[in-house]
Amino acid sequence: MTIGHIEATKATETSPAANRLLLTASDTSPTQNEPNHWQPLAEAIPGATLELATAATEIDGTSYHAVRLAYRIPSDGDETRAVVAALTLNQLDARNYDHLSMLIKGDPETGFNPSLTVGFHKPHPQINGMEEVASYRVAEITSQWQRVTIPLHGMVGITDWNGLTSFRVVLPQRDTPVRQGAYFIADLSLSKTGDSGPSALDQVIARNKDSWEQDRGGQSASRHALRERLIGWPSAALIDSATVPTDDHEFLLKLARDTWRGIDALTDREHGLPLDRVHFDRSTTAVDQAFIGDYTSTTNIGFHLLSIVAAHELRFISAEEALTKLGNTLASLEKMETYKGFFYNYYNTTTLERTSDFISFVDSAWLTAGLMVTQQAFPPLADRCHHLIGQGDYRFFYDPGWNLMSHGYYTNLDQRATYHYGSLFSEARLGSLIAIGQ
Repeated sequence: MTIGHIEATKATETSPAANRLLLTASDTSPTQNEPNHWQPLAEAIPGATLELATAATEIDGTSYHAVRLAYRIPSDGDETRAVVAALTLNQLDARNYDHLSMLIKGDPETGFNPSLTVGFHKPHPQINGMEEVASYRVAEITSQWQRVTIPLHGMVGITDWNGLTSFRVVLPQRDTPVRQGAYFIADLSLSKTGDSGPSALDQVIARNKDSWEQDRGGQSASRHALRERLIGWPSAALIDSATVPTDDHEFLLKLARDTWRGIDALTDREHGLPLDRVHFDRSTTAVDQAFIGDYTSTTNIGFHLLSIVAAHELRFISAEEALTKLGNTLASLEKMETYKGFFYNYYNTTTLERTSDFISFVDSAWLTAGLMVTQQAFPPLADRCHHLIGQGDYRFFYDPGWNLMSHGYYTNLDQRATYHYGSLFSEARLGSLIAIGQ
């Protein structure tokens, strides 16, 4: 074995029909192609060690040139750090492939953690110095060789698979309770199966909305019908600056009232759901020149509930009007599709169809917060709010491996997002407090 720096071969496709690209040598006789390099990265945990070696092995009668990763992680230190082994990929273009495959096992002589994270890195196309990362948690690793095949679409985080700079094996300190051990990895390759599977970028088509538009002559022609569904519409693009109060209190009160009028106006009258956005030309509010985004998010709905309660407390609307508006929104929520009691990230406000496969932790929390405030402010609605709050268990978002809340869950991939909220001073704080309270 060679301890330390390892050279692994980037082989060409085994045959045109195989549609397969080896990222490391597949046998004990590496070819003379330009090598990639396995190496430990500098961000490894202080005091930790990672030794990389090559080892000849035979699996089901086939000889392989395996990589052995032996690690040791101290029991204390910064739990945000990780032991990382990286295979350089030299701006690899992986757009012609749809799966990552590898043979993996833990070393029974040293022991090993039963899970680790693998992933690809590439420079961020727009932010200098940042990277795009697509990762996947490999679990249930045993001391026997097993083939792990991962759809690239299931590795959320990279949209354009051209220009990959490294493949990485990551052992996060917080997620590696077995502090010392080793793994063998062989036959690391990309393949094209023709069945890429679902993706985090998949679009959910609101078919009823499409039919609704076609019945009215198409998307552009249906703008007037969308306008008629709204509670109100601005009469002018700009206000007369002379009408702005000079007194601070009066100015803030006008700002609050005008904000409420805008929120209320751009709400679907039938379903009581706020529009996510409306675009106007700078000089006109003509319907045929505006874009009406008749979709909404769970955050939008949560803040809409909060806005109605605030409008009542500021005496912009009566209690009866507030109850009517809140009841209308709750009635729509009671009809909308959910997953394990949680609402999807986006819905069409005209037909109530979901337009997302993602369940967001933070967005769900804002909706829950809106329901909690509504429940406390208007007792006649308490039972309905309580039911909507209680149908979702926030343990759904909790990743016990990281002891953190994940960003959310992709229902079409049947997996959590690979990112987590690790800071108290973030938008995840409210959701964490709600989860603790529950």
